[in-house]
Amino acid sequence: MGKLKSFRFILPRLLQWFCLILINCSLLFVILNVFVWGYYKVDELRTKSHDADKTPLRYKKSNEALEKLFPKLTQHQINELISDSRRILQEYDSYTQFKEAPYKTRFVNVDSNGFRHSVNQGPWPPQRNDFVIFFFGGSTSFGYGVPDHETVSSHLQIILSQQLGIPVKVYNFGRAAYFSSQERILFQKLLVDGHVPDMAIFMDGVNEFALYDGEPGYTKQLKKFMQEADIPLSRKLLSELPLLKLVNHTMRPANNSGLGAVLEGADGAPETEMKLLAGVIRRYQRNRRIIEAISRDFGVASVFVWQPMPLYQYDLAHHIFKDFDYGKFTPHLKRGYEFVSSVSDYRENGHNFIWLADMQRDADRPLYVSAFHYGPEMSRFVANSIADTLMARNLIPANSSITPRVLSMSATQQPETSLATAER
Repeated sequence: MGKLKSFRFILPRLLQWFCLILINCSLLFVILNVFVWGYYKVDELRTKSHDADKTPLRYKKSNEALEKLFPKLTQHQINELISDSRRILQEYDSYTQFKEAPYKTRFVNVDSNGFRHSVNQGPWPPQRNDFVIFFFGGSTSFGYGVPDHETVSSHLQIILSQQLGIPVKVYNFGRAAYFSSQERILFQKLLVDGHVPDMAIFMDGVNEFALYDGEPGYTKQLKKFMQEADIPLSRKLLSELPLLKLVNHTMRPANNSGLGAVLEGADGAPETEMKLLAGVIRRYQRNRRIIEAISRDFGVASVFVWQPMPLYQYDLAHHIFKDFDYGKFTPHLKRGYEFVSSVSDYRENGHNFIWLADMQRDADRPLYVSAFHYGPEMSRFVANSIADTLMARNLIPANSSITPRVLSMSATQQPETSLATAER
């Protein structure tokens, strides 16, 4: 009987101790998670602040360097332009993964149909009595950092309309981080939807080597989403706890093996990188062949432009973004351009291939509004060079008949392009 009374006395105390330990452990677990979350948050903010000067769109406000590129804009207008360019969002797009979301500001306007507005933007769908050009490419084609009327597409529309004397409407389907595979798919989507242009121009180069593995920009995130689709919600919630993230990160072995690690840390051009560069060009050429085949069947004149960029044939002494960490951001870009230039079959690639990579070789002033993106003068320069080549090779009509005529021309017939000839 005494033992029973003693047990009845001890049991409540044991329960109290158990509850107290459970509460303390739970509280400690919460405190540790909050502490680890705070650590990650501070580290994230510090990293973002540290990397701010290394992004392609580095400047956050007007300064002397940018004012030289925009002599017609006030400081307030330049600040507004920078803000407009930085606040552009991307949204999901079928097959190509993503696109710029509809956007309407003073300097940057993106149509709900997927193209950025050009000067005197044509209607959608395009009118049959216009000479319609679809312009594809990455962020340089989109024109990050310049107003709608200063993009390559806008200048090209103005120049061709004046030279041809017919209504030319250019639709700017340039999108950030797009490369030839995504552009091909986007072109096909437009054709399937019944939007057939008279001409399609594809301006590439930078993103071919920036995305050398051939995977679109959000592939990693989409793969993770699919892999976690069948994971129970309870496990997902647990995996998101900061403390468990820290434990998993600590226990995960470092992965420094593989082709990527060898290539990115290599000096010069090792054999492995040469294979990678050759693979990039093979992919580009295959995409081009598919586009040309589809274009012929739909009666579209297809034109391919190899774009200029600051690391090739440009005096970096005049580049206001020369301290950008290109080696980390795009480790194969410079050698990729050198590789393409060294192989004549790549550089001189048919009557509808326009090589503009070295067009800035004589430039003695800033041309870029960011690490990669063209300033107003450079956009006009590129557009003039494209227009001159189209006219010289008779790729578009030189009269009022809106019917493109593609004539055979030697691949070596390259028009002379320089800053002097581009200034009109």
